[in-house]
Amino acid sequence: MQAQALPESQPVYPATAGTREKRRAQPPAAARPASPGKAETPASTRRVGAHTSIAGGLTEALDLARRLRCTTLQIFSASPRMWTDGRQKIDPAHAAEFRERRRALGLDPVVIHANYLINLAAQNDDIYEKSVATLMNTVDVACAIEARSIVMMGHVTSQDCTT
Repeated sequence: MQAQALPESQPVYPATAGTREKRRAQPPAAARPASPGKAETPASTRRVGAHTSIAGGLTEALDLARRLRCTTLQIFSASPRMWTDGRQKIDPAHAAEFRERRRALGLDPVVIHANYLINLAAQNDDIYEKSVATLMNTVDVACAIEARSIVMMGHVTSQDCTT
């Protein structure tokens, strides 16, 4: 399913439409009694994000996230269903452009989702070697664009559990 940007006039979350006016009518937080056991999270620390496509380039993912009114995003560094041989390097100019554009748009953090095929517990040597090379490539991209973290899928099969 392809994400679509909302028109500027439409609220991101329709259920919250009009809440700004309700908040303005309330006394400041210091004047309100604190709710027992409930910590308040300032709106400035809340993050709303999406998994955006890098088709068309890394900065396209940033622009799509901004059009969707995200404050954070997650991307794949390459196709999630294809092996990389570890020799694909991110162009330093593209990485710099990504970092600069990300700061200009105020998108933080950026998270990379690792390839679905990576299996560091693979018993097959070919799969293991491809997994290591693909993960190393993902880490290289994450470092180059200053991603905060990498998400990995866990792989366990019944055969792995019984040995």
